[in-house]
Amino acid sequence: MFDFPEPGEPCRQLIIVPPEGAVFDAPEVHAAIKEFLDSHVPDFSYVVSATSPFRDDTFIVAPVVNAGSVGEAPPLKRLAEIRRLLFKAFIGRPGSMLQ
Repeated sequence: MFDFPEPGEPCRQLIIVPPEGAVFDAPEVHAAIKEFLDSHVPDFSYVVSATSPFRDDTFIVAPVVNAGSVGEAPPLKRLAEIRRLLFKAFIGRPGSMLQ
């Protein structure tokens, strides 16, 4: 499921946790999120999962790293940009993908 980077290699996979709410629990919404990211931010691969004790009212974007030998995580600014992109596409404006 996860593609852990080798020591010294950059992280190329992100975990996406959608916001709380039944609409975000549907597998077809997870597939839509992944498809959206694959087409808009193709430099990463994605695992979308609602299984997290940290779910709240927005998206969580977390890099997949190996705790024993941490690969190079993407800059926090890049993760925030992806989170903002998801928010705009799926929640934050009239005409978003789920409204």
